[in-house]
Amino acid sequence: VGSDTLTLTCQQLITVEDLDAPEITLTCPDDSTVYVDADCAYNYPWEAIEYDVIDCDPNTVVDVDTTVTLTPNGLGDDDTYEGCFTSIETWTVTATDSCGLSATESCTRTVHILDSISPTIDVIDMEVECGPDYGSYSHENWASLGMATAMDNCDTEVSITVTHVAFHDD
Repeated sequence: VGSDTLTLTCQQLITVEDLDAPEITLTCPDDSTVYVDADCAYNYPWEAIEYDVIDCDPNTVVDVDTTVTLTPNGLGDDDTYEGCFTSIETWTVTATDSCGLSATESCTRTVHILDSISPTIDVIDMEVECGPDYGSYSHENWASLGMATAMDNCDTEVSITVTHVAFHDD
């Protein structure tokens, strides 16, 4: 009686497919307001975003793109932002795994830069002797007699409106 040994070989193919895109959790910094000082200087609140990427692929590539858009109330004569303006920061995070699956999340933060220091006005008062000719003076004649200037800590283009009031005894 002999012993017969049977050997059985089996081959199994297991394919693992990644069908899930990465998951991104993104936290933006809070919006803020910053006031300029007397020299029109300010400390910009630079802050980084916080993000987390969950994916089973250790080779997931994460790309963070940041754009900053400045929205001025007006550019100064030297093309710089003067006085008040708004900075809108947008962060976009994209995660792509080695299977080509990707996810993108974005967030935005707004920073308002404000000038709370009012312009200063210097008015030069004038006295004009009235006589028989004053009645023929036009508004332009009277306006040319008085002067006013204005200065601002952050704005080189301050507009001035002068209103003249004539006091006289008839």
